[in-house]
Amino acid sequence: MFARGVGLLCPSLALAGCSAILGEYSVDEASQPGECAEDGDCDTALNEGCDDGRCAIRCLTDDPCPMYSECFGASYCTEPIGTPCQPDASDPCGGYACVELDVNEMPVEPYCPGYCTASSMCPPNYECSQLRCYKQ
Repeated sequence: MFARGVGLLCPSLALAGCSAILGEYSVDEASQPGECAEDGDCDTALNEGCDDGRCAIRCLTDDPCPMYSECFGASYCTEPIGTPCQPDASDPCGGYACVELDVNEMPVEPYCPGYCTASSMCPPNYECSQLRCYKQ
């Protein structure tokens, strides 16, 4: 389980300031929007369900998931895994690599990995390495 972060507060990466905080995962889960105890606490019109105390979009594939998010266990979309980046820019991720390939060496929309100090701060199937969340 990873801590609820600011990612779901910024569903559109176009919102002002979101890209600056989207990759940061919070360790404080208290009073975060989208908390739930059951599916009825979530926005069912958006096909959300309650997944381990947080509202998340239900999925079978990555298609319904927001950009920089993925379908975990053919069940729910993870929170965004980072912020967008331009690979050809000078130092696009502040000293970290702009990720362009997934774990299977397939092209993905380039992103700067999210900040972490422990793997529990990363989405499922990601591990914390050198203070960033990377796909296992």
